[in-house]
Amino acid sequence: MRGPMRDPVRDPAWGPVGCEIGGVPVAPARFPLGAPGRPPTPEELAGIGAAVTMSELVAGIPDGVIVTVARVSRLRAEWAFVALRSARPGGTGPAVGVLRRYVDGWYLDQIGTFDLGRERVPPLVLAEFGMPLAP
Repeated sequence: MRGPMRDPVRDPAWGPVGCEIGGVPVAPARFPLGAPGRPPTPEELAGIGAAVTMSELVAGIPDGVIVTVARVSRLRAEWAFVALRSARPGGTGPAVGVLRRYVDGWYLDQIGTFDLGRERVPPLVLAEFGMPLAP
């Protein structure tokens, strides 16, 4: 049995297992047993990576971002969460991204470090990922 869950953004032991999208690394790490959601399929990973790298929400980050973890909800597969970090060592601190899949693909809905998903993500999905529910 593994010990406590490590921080996938700061812990190098989580080694990348991802791919590149248009030359941008997309490196979701492995979660320990019992992690929320499920790993994305290769097709979902490609769509999630493209949605993040092409989003206006990350366009202002000078060196871009790397997706270090991607998880898709088991309960509502149109929702996913990603852990992000700056593509430049020592750059912008870690953040979380909330994505939603529509008919034409994945879209990065929110990015931040606090109070994500409230009033947008179904409460069932927020609870699955251990996110605080709206008061």
